[in-house]
Amino acid sequence: YQRALAIFEQVYEAIPNHPDIASTLNNLGNAWLALGEARQAISFYDRALAIYKQIYQATPNNPEIARTLGNLGNAWQVLGEARQAVSFYQRALAIFEQVYEAIPNHPDIASTLNNLGNAWRALGDSRQAVSLYQRALAIFEQVYQATPNHPEIARTLNNLGAAWRALGEARQAVSFYQRALAIYGQVYQATPNNPEIARTLSNLGTAWSDLGDARQAVSFYQRALAIFEQVYDVNHPHKAIASRNLERARRALGETQRH
Repeated sequence: YQRALAIFEQVYEAIPNHPDIASTLNNLGNAWLALGEARQAISFYDRALAIYKQIYQATPNNPEIARTLGNLGNAWQVLGEARQAVSFYQRALAIFEQVYEAIPNHPDIASTLNNLGNAWRALGDSRQAVSLYQRALAIFEQVYQATPNHPEIARTLNNLGAAWRALGEARQAVSFYQRALAIYGQVYQATPNNPEIARTLSNLGTAWSDLGDARQAVSFYQRALAIFEQVYDVNHPHKAIASRNLERARRALGETQRH
């Protein structure tokens, strides 16, 4: 991406606000974000946004602007700045809703609703998150009605489970997690050792633990850990978390059996 950017900046030296430059800056931001360098990513997204605003100043409701705002929301979310993330996601959502006014069931809208829900949940407003996730789910179910076992639907169901669990509704959470697990089981039946399946199993373990059913929790944590051990190297945090959760559930099960 850096080599591409250097070339584009030479080619378009006379027109520095060129979409190829902005697109490459966005790609660089995505790569830095994937490396965990969210602050670096923001600097590239900001440059991309400035260019797109110049290009589309006559039509500010442009999907490229919205996608870049969404990218900025993602980066601020990684930095733990959920309030900033909400601001960017809301701006992105407003643009997407204008752009896709004729096709309101658009995956860009649903993805932004999901991201916005994640940010509100991080801010402790899980009730707001549930509302946003439900809207996202309704859209994804329309978009993928020909392929109902779609990972986007499963991810949204997982998000709903997490929000309901945060609201103290662990039974409701179990229901959503189970639906997500069923979809992932279909999606990845050729590769059952998939981290999405393991994360959902771990979520189910946590919800059952909340419900005081340590036996169920142990079962799900064991299955999650077995997959994580296949997928990740020794020091991966998902393995460590699953291992800690399993030990905690085993201790709770032992105490239950003693009583």
